[in-house]
Amino acid sequence: MYEIDRALAVFEAERDLQIIVGNRQHPNSQIIRHQSWMREGMGKTFNALVRWLAGIEIRDTQCGFKGFRQAASRAIFERQRTDGFSFDVEVLLLAKALGFGVKEMPVHWSNSPDSKVRVVSDSLKMLRDVAVVRQMVRHTLEEQPYHRAQPAATRLN
Repeated sequence: MYEIDRALAVFEAERDLQIIVGNRQHPNSQIIRHQSWMREGMGKTFNALVRWLAGIEIRDTQCGFKGFRQAASRAIFERQRTDGFSFDVEVLLLAKALGFGVKEMPVHWSNSPDSKVRVVSDSLKMLRDVAVVRQMVRHTLEEQPYHRAQPAATRLN
């Protein structure tokens, strides 16, 4: 609940902001239960590769905490096609392409020892999927272009 209350306060303070993304590497994040040093290092390396391959500046694309204003949510999820681990990258690529403001925020996070993520094989699959998702987003936007509504005072008649 703590993150939700903070995210709502950020949305209230920053009216132009459309999306909030949790970042476990944020200096103010509180990690209750860390991953092993190897898994944590691999995750950071993986995130750096995803940022480079996808052209996304978000430092922790795989953090599960994300919040959306209604207009951004509709525009993105009407166009979103993938599932699995690449879903986050597609959503963030769509957000960027559609021009939505995104802000990262610290989170409270605890590693689950019951995680089903297979670090090596799932990471390799997702890195391969990133290139596919980039192309998919381009095609999606050609098929479903997005035209941001202008505020009533600036609309031309």
